[in-house]
Amino acid sequence: KNVINSRVGIFSGCIMDVSEPVIHDSTLHLLRHLDFEVVIPEDQMCCGALHVHNGDRKTARKFALKNLNVFESFKLDAIITNSAGCGAQLNEYHILFENEYHQYEKKITNLENKVIDIMEFLSNQLEKLKKLEWRSDKDIILYDSPCHLVHAQKVDKNPMNLLNSLPGVILIPIEESESCCGSAGIYNLTQPALSMAILDRKTKFIVEALSQFKNVKTIVTGNPGCIYQLRAGVKMKGLNINVIHPINYLANRLKKNE
Repeated sequence: KNVINSRVGIFSGCIMDVSEPVIHDSTLHLLRHLDFEVVIPEDQMCCGALHVHNGDRKTARKFALKNLNVFESFKLDAIITNSAGCGAQLNEYHILFENEYHQYEKKITNLENKVIDIMEFLSNQLEKLKKLEWRSDKDIILYDSPCHLVHAQKVDKNPMNLLNSLPGVILIPIEESESCCGSAGIYNLTQPALSMAILDRKTKFIVEALSQFKNVKTIVTGNPGCIYQLRAGVKMKGLNINVIHPINYLANRLKKNE
């Protein structure tokens, strides 16, 4: 999904608007610094992922139809997501409408061909990124791969390589980085005991990484559910480490005059 032109849209979702607007701010900041025209359609709806997780496919299809029509009307070159869960759901609208696919095939294909995670998108803009002024102080960061990014969207290596290519930055994947943190959509709500057992395993690997890399202050992961789950895990372990979205980390590495 290489974008040659410059008009892109942001899928804002519902969780991020309320609880993590800084992720949207950082996304806009980077895209505008790279000279992209950014559109945020006002009438877009929830992607429907949490409804699908809960078995309410009827409501999810209602939201999906609205999104298909709204984003089609803007004639965008790419539709940027910064939530791995949303990106995965948008890329699976063909499954959501499997019984009526022939009716909406053109709209679904058009949307799915344009949906791309922000970090994957930026990985295709390396020449533009090199022209920005970055901080060069040394910083070691830990990386955890959201399931909905690495498994559902097959996006993993490019975001890691991008972060690792920043001046002064050394990225260390957490052991079993590609394994679930226990959030899994609404799994942490419907199966809290099992979710916590999975989180315990994940935080064990974080503790092991911190014992090896003493100066690490940041974990990056590209999904809000994973961010909240890992924040809960490190808080329970009493670890002094921030868990943030990689786009926030990128924005923070820009020199202030940027």
